[in-house]
Amino acid sequence: MTAAGLISAVAKDPGVELTLRESLKAYVRQVSITPGLRPALVACVAQQVGHPDLVLVVTAGSAQASVLAKQLKSVLGANVFEYLAWETLLHEPLKPSPQVVAMRALTMSSIRDREQSEQSGHGGHGGQPNGEAAVLVTSVRALMQPIFADVSQAKELRVEVGQQWQREALLSELVERGFERVDLVQERGEFAVRGSIVDLFVPVEEHPTRLQFDDDAVEEIRTFSIADQLSLDSVTSISVWPCHERISSTQSNLIDLLPKDFEVVVFDPDRVRARAEDLIATDLAFKESNWHTSFGDARALSGGEETVFSE
Repeated sequence: MTAAGLISAVAKDPGVELTLRESLKAYVRQVSITPGLRPALVACVAQQVGHPDLVLVVTAGSAQASVLAKQLKSVLGANVFEYLAWETLLHEPLKPSPQVVAMRALTMSSIRDREQSEQSGHGGHGGQPNGEAAVLVTSVRALMQPIFADVSQAKELRVEVGQQWQREALLSELVERGFERVDLVQERGEFAVRGSIVDLFVPVEEHPTRLQFDDDAVEEIRTFSIADQLSLDSVTSISVWPCHERISSTQSNLIDLLPKDFEVVVFDPDRVRARAEDLIATDLAFKESNWHTSFGDARALSGGEETVFSE
C-alpha cells in the first residue's frame, strides 16, 4: 500500500474519523491517540479540504518530535519541517550546539520562503507545493523558547564553484555567522585556512567541506573526512547557515513567525501542559534568583492565559 493509500485507509477508521471531525471544531486540536496513528492523523489534517497553510504539531518532548517528524517525512516528504529546541537554558553558561542553531535557522528560512511563495502566488493550492499544507513539528520546550535575530532573520549563504569571492570577505562572513577559526577542522562550526584552501564544517552537513581558491574565484569544492583529512566527493555548491544564536533585546517567539493561516495539533495535551508548567516554574525560580528568564511569560498559544494551551 502506498503512503497516500495508507492515509486514505486510516482516515476511514471510525476512531480517526471521529477525532478529525471533533478536532475541526477547534483552532488548537488537543489529541490523545496512540503514537502509531499520529503521522496518519497529521497527514489527514494537512490534506483536508480547505487546509491551512501550515499545521503546527506540538509534542511533550524533543525525542518524540524528532521521531514524529521522520515518520511524517516518509508520508509527506519535503512538506515536513522540524524545529529544534536549545539543549540549554538561556541562563546557563553553555551555548546551544552549532548543529541545533543551524537547523533552527534552516527551518525558519524554509517556512519564510514558503510564505513568500504563497504571497507571490507561486506553488500549488494556497501557494503551497503539491497543494498540501506545510507541517512543522516541535516540542513544547522549543515552542516556549525565544528566537533571536541570528535564527529568525537567517539567510542562506551560498558558495558555488566558479563564484567570485574575496577570500577575506568570506572568512569575515563565516566569523559573523558564528564559525570558529581553528588550525584543523574537527567539529561542526569550525573553519581553517591553509594558503588558498578554506576548510569549514557546515553544521547541517554530514561531512566538512574544502574550498579551493584561485585568486578570488572558487575553483573547486570537495567534502573530506575528519579522520584522515582526505578528500571525498566533489560538489558544486554549499549552503552556509548561522551556527550561533546571539542573545539580544530583539526577540520573537515561534508563533509570531508563522504564516497567518495555521492550525495547531497538540499530542498528549496533559503531558505538554505539565511540561510547560515545569519549564515556567524552573524559569521563574531562576528569575527570582536574579537570573535572566529564558521563556518570558510563555503565553504563545493561550491568548494571555496562565497556561500554554487553553481548553
